[in-house]
Amino acid sequence: MSALTPCAWTFLAGQLVPAERAFISADNHAFNFGTGAFESFRVYATPRGPAILGLRRHLDRLRGSLHYFAVSDVDSAQVTNALWSTIDQNGIENGYLRLLVFPAGSCAQFDPSNYRWETLIVGFHTASAGPGEPLRLGVAQVRRPPVGSTLPRAKMAGFYAADVASHAAVRREGFDDALVLHHDGTVCEVTGANVFLVKDGELLTPVLPGTIAGVTRRLIIDLAASLDILVREAPLPLADFAMADEVFITGTFHELRSIIAIGDGTIGSGVPGIVTRRLQERFIEVTRGVVGSLSTEWLTHRPVSA
Repeated sequence: MSALTPCAWTFLAGQLVPAERAFISADNHAFNFGTGAFESFRVYATPRGPAILGLRRHLDRLRGSLHYFAVSDVDSAQVTNALWSTIDQNGIENGYLRLLVFPAGSCAQFDPSNYRWETLIVGFHTASAGPGEPLRLGVAQVRRPPVGSTLPRAKMAGFYAADVASHAAVRREGFDDALVLHHDGTVCEVTGANVFLVKDGELLTPVLPGTIAGVTRRLIIDLAASLDILVREAPLPLADFAMADEVFITGTFHELRSIIAIGDGTIGSGVPGIVTRRLQERFIEVTRGVVGSLSTEWLTHRPVSA
């Protein structure tokens, strides 16, 4: 993952404003209660111009998140237009966008479903430098609650406080990120990312809905199929990761990033493995728009004006 350079313009409440003037009220419901639904998007430079990766899947998940707030009036076409306006105004070719749909009302009322919901999009430029540096993971002390006690398929701002705390805790211990476990000790995910292991050439990943239904996770499964790599979902104890040949994480922020150590243990030979590298290479090919049907399925280009 390359460094993020903030863009000059932010989309807020139907218009583009200078980033330094993008404000919400101090009593805003989302600011006080974490009631915003969010998605992040990647933009990649292709021969046909910039393209958004996995747009339809992100918007489908956004609608699912908003369903829990009984919000049905967020128009996907309007959100898409706002994304393209942000990309165009900032001249983004390779970039990262953070979208938040939030209630434009006061925290004085607990139920936000009757408020007007607004859109906020913050943009960043990224370099096209290939995969990020391999990471070392610590194991989070805070475990993921059982399915049914939370909303595992929703991307809601307030839910991520526990992940932020876990991430900060392992960073203080000298690790790069946190591996989060379920209440039964099986592996859930990394903070903000899905996780895969490779054993004897096979890919394994935690079972849905116990982990977030990541858009990049789905892409990696498709890429693996295109390379004839078997993928299987399974409950995975921590020991399986310690004995894995390779481990990597996936997400809009990280893309596909190798894990070379968990706790004090080294994964495999301590360098990105052959399966990880093959998938990284195919990921770059797809996001550059040069892999036929996969690029067509996963990349959305700017609509042609009538």
